[in-house]
Amino acid sequence: MLKLKLREYLSESGHSPFNDWLLGLRDLRARVEIRLTSMITGDGKVATSRDYQVSLIERLADPIEAAAYLDAALEDGDRAVFLLAIRNVIQAFGGMTQISRRTGLNRENLYRVLSEQGNPELNSLEKLLKALGLRLAVEVDQNMDHAA
Repeated sequence: MLKLKLREYLSESGHSPFNDWLLGLRDLRARVEIRLTSMITGDGKVATSRDYQVSLIERLADPIEAAAYLDAALEDGDRAVFLLAIRNVIQAFGGMTQISRRTGLNRENLYRVLSEQGNPELNSLEKLLKALGLRLAVEVDQNMDHAA
């Protein structure tokens, strides 16, 4: 039978790199425990994730957030992105039925006009935005050379 002899390496100063490594793991574990503890909410429950769409709709209920969101969607340049953004903001402000009542626009037409292939007229868009407490604005494009 073959016998193996294990030996521990010691540095010139007498420290064991293996023991130092084990102590480092213990320190790492303590740091991880602190982080996990800090994730615990005041009621003792561990913080959990939640659906992004739910979180987005909650944030969009703030008119300032909604305006910035729609502005960013417009800057994207893709009409479908902008229409999706409007649908999300409408959802945050009570949904299509609520907006239909506020605008006097037919709910079914709103769904069609705001679909991915939709193309709302300026008049409809203005009514929608007004019902959301928002408005259209035009500003100078700072990225464009206006010297001509």
